[in-house]
Amino acid sequence: MDDRMKKKLENILYYHKTKILAGIAAAALLAWGIFFFGGGSPETVLYGEAVNVDISPETAEEACGRGLEALGKDPDREQILLETGMEIDTENPEKNASSGNLEKMTTAIFAHEIDFMICTPEVMEYYAEKDALEQMERGEAQGDAESAGDDAGAGAVSGYGIDITAAHLSDSGEKVMFCIFKNSEHREEAMEFAESLMQASDMEG
Repeated sequence: MDDRMKKKLENILYYHKTKILAGIAAAALLAWGIFFFGGGSPETVLYGEAVNVDISPETAEEACGRGLEALGKDPDREQILLETGMEIDTENPEKNASSGNLEKMTTAIFAHEIDFMICTPEVMEYYAEKDALEQMERGEAQGDAESAGDDAGAGAVSGYGIDITAAHLSDSGEKVMFCIFKNSEHREEAMEFAESLMQASDMEG
């Protein structure tokens, strides 16, 4: 760069320095505003999968909203993420390999990414045998926890899950369990979420 061009550039920077700095500040303020007032992605405080349980997106959103309220979280900046539509055939691992669902779950479990699972008793038993689930104790769920059986009531603990059928998350009529993964770093929050589902079922009842 010759001296003349260099001098010209220095003059531009000198006379327009205030405008340049103001532009940078405005851009930074805009970025801050977008992040804090709706443009940024909400923080996921709990992540779970609905496995072999048909839950509509609307029902999932409503349930997660109740959970956020129970946890005292800000719904504008935080979320409980419940993915729906996962299907796993516990009797046919080869079928799971072709769909990729089992691999997805296994990866999430070992990466400590997934906190809870809403599933059928068969899926619960499958993961309990893999030593992936947190063992529940009697009395952990809201109300009296009874032993696991087909006749166990709402909130009953079955060793590795809580019966949340009465929460009416699914219209299938099948028994629905809430399980917490041992690798989860948010086990207490996941339990509070489960309790919020049972409290909602009590109010509806």
